[in-house]
Amino acid sequence: MLESGKYRETKWIKNNGNIEVLVCDYHNPKEWIGEVNIHWNNDKKWYEMGIVLESKYRGMRYSVEALKNLISVAFDEYNAPAIHNYFEIVRESAIALHKAAGFNIINEANGIVELLITREDYFNS
Repeated sequence: MLESGKYRETKWIKNNGNIEVLVCDYHNPKEWIGEVNIHWNNDKKWYEMGIVLESKYRGMRYSVEALKNLISVAFDEYNAPAIHNYFEIVRESAIALHKAAGFNIINEANGIVELLITREDYFNS
């Protein structure tokens, strides 16, 4: 979980079965750092996720901690069966971030990488 106190604060917003986390600067809550979110994919029966981080905060470990926090809420509170993400394969740091949070590569095709973490992966790690 993101450390709360002097530097960082995490605020969860739950909306219509979707989960979003807004990561704010503790000293200035109006300054946006980034967010991670999930939303249900009824066709695949898993959650899709997204992550956006303001460029000046990249490389400061906010992403890994925020993603791990999101995964924890998704599996522990929402009983998610799995969480999926996909993006361009050239985004090596994004792939490393997802792997650090427990995701596995499930497909690479046409310049796109797909990553998934299942409930079993999460609880067996």
